[in-house]
Amino acid sequence: MAMKTFFKEFYWIYRRGAAQEVTLTPLRKVIFSDLMSYQGLNHNNKSFVYILMAVGIAILLFAIVNYINLTVATITVFYQSLRAANTNPAIAIRS
Repeated sequence: MAMKTFFKEFYWIYRRGAAQEVTLTPLRKVIFSDLMSYQGLNHNNKSFVYILMAVGIAILLFAIVNYINLTVATITVFYQSLRAANTNPAIAIRS
């Protein structure tokens, strides 16, 4: 009953009597429920959310693989230049 009196102080819908009771619903149930039709909340779909999550994870994995490939290629070029400098005394490593 305390929530109803709190809402009557601050929200017009409870002050004017348009809403009679207060219920708390978890956000997961509100988003994926067909009961509420205001503001487009009933158009969400769990499978669409799972597809978007899979796409995001795939993009993240591609980024990690590309970073590893770039790092390995850079290290390989660096070590090849060191090996060439050590075998050929005419090439000096400058710092």
